[in-house]
Amino acid sequence: MGSSYSRNNHSNNRRNIVQRTNENRKNAEKRQENETKNTLQDEMPHDEKQRENGYENAHSIILEGQDWKKDRKDNGENITFPDKNEADNRLVELKKKGRWKDYQIRSSDDKKTWWLEMANPQRIFRVAWTIDDGPHGVLTDEMKSEGLNGLKQVTWYIQRNKLYGKEAAFKKLKAIQDKGGEIAIHSFHPTQDHATWFPVAAKANTSKAYSTPYEGKSENVITKDLGDFNSELKRYGIKVKFVRLPGGLTSELEVYAKTLGLTDAEKIRKIKKSIVAKEDVSSYGKEAIQMQNDFNTLKAKLSELDLLEWSGTFDPLIITTNSWQAETSGVKSRDDSTTHKISLGASEPGSKTDPKQAGIYERKLDQMEKENKSSASLVILAHDSSTADAKAVAEDKKEMERLAEIRGVVIKYETMSSLFKDVTGNDAANYDVKY
Repeated sequence: MGSSYSRNNHSNNRRNIVQRTNENRKNAEKRQENETKNTLQDEMPHDEKQRENGYENAHSIILEGQDWKKDRKDNGENITFPDKNEADNRLVELKKKGRWKDYQIRSSDDKKTWWLEMANPQRIFRVAWTIDDGPHGVLTDEMKSEGLNGLKQVTWYIQRNKLYGKEAAFKKLKAIQDKGGEIAIHSFHPTQDHATWFPVAAKANTSKAYSTPYEGKSENVITKDLGDFNSELKRYGIKVKFVRLPGGLTSELEVYAKTLGLTDAEKIRKIKKSIVAKEDVSSYGKEAIQMQNDFNTLKAKLSELDLLEWSGTFDPLIITTNSWQAETSGVKSRDDSTTHKISLGASEPGSKTDPKQAGIYERKLDQMEKENKSSASLVILAHDSSTADAKAVAEDKKEMERLAEIRGVVIKYETMSSLFKDVTGNDAANYDVKY
């Protein structure tokens, strides 16, 4: 009877969570719709003040009055027609896509060339740049100035070993926070780089992507270091709400499975999926049970510390396999999926973007039009570890802004906390984490 009551009570609690999540989603969508309308009505501020508010100069220009933009393909080529009928057809097509608020058809003096011009973009695209692996001193400065071009609304996922015993480094992070940036946790061992969050064995770490100082330790010992680092940051006035495992959750669970002796790739894949989905894994054996128990210990610690492992989902407490949606990298061994210049022009006009070639950002733009959405968001992972990474961020950022202008989209840059508020309807700082 007690067991039946517990199951029923759990089911009721879950229904209540789902109901609240649905309500938050509806409220967030309504708020996004209103924000889009308000943004398009208001004149944007300029220069430094503008960047402080998260908008780039290039995009505010097209918000002010009737600054008309020529209709172009994604590759930047102007779209023209030999007669007005074809221009009229293009106008109907663009209005269906809902890119712009205002349109006008123009022609050359001799009426042999026709084209469209548009003003006032209709949509907001929220972008959260998240930078892992630092801080790295000179490289961090390079990422801030050259990669991000001075953008303040950025979340930095930091490693404890880069700060250990360096008071000046803590103060530098506090200054980033005070200027509108956000600090989050990536790795928390005091001396080791990219230390795993599970008791992974060195022999299982075949990719050498991690350090394994917690081999043979209990998960409680490991998560104590997480708590210690969080307290250390608080002493310097640094407020943390978000975390990200060094290799991402799915990669760390895989290497932990190998530590426990599992070798079947398909079995490991199913175990990882079931653990993240909170499903019973007992049928997979004692190794899967151990993995789930340690994952639950980690979630309990995150709840205790009020920390979120969040990837941009409507449900604040959904833990996904990765806490990012796209990756920008200047290092060939990593993913580089945010934009792909090979796809430029593929979706304009009359042909579809090849999903195998298009970057995730381009696909999101296509999806906004297909589903007639007024807003979208993207969490991008980048790395504070090389000059090539800073260059890749600068190139992707420039390309995203260029495509946004063509597509009639305003980019709004966000920290993870501000994106959390926009997407879930909850204030991150005051959100009570209960995994």
